[in-house]
Amino acid sequence: MIIIGIAGLSLVLAGWVPEVVRTIRERRSSLAPSFALLYTAGSLTLSAYSLLLNEPVFLALNLAASLMSGISLYFALEGRR
Repeated sequence: MIIIGIAGLSLVLAGWVPEVVRTIRERRSSLAPSFALLYTAGSLTLSAYSLLLNEPVFLALNLAASLMSGISLYFALEGRR
């Protein structure tokens, strides 16, 4: 069963990574700051929940999503200055 979780994790990351690389290269995010903030906060909350449930696949997924959306949030806010 963990193979299915790892496959899903890989697919989600495959979608996010190119977006984050582009965001870093261009030093701006195409995400609205409010969306990036909510997504980051939600991912961090789900990370804590996954940790409490001892679900390593979901913990890894949500920590990665928190990091990547946090990077997008940073550049979304930086672009507003």
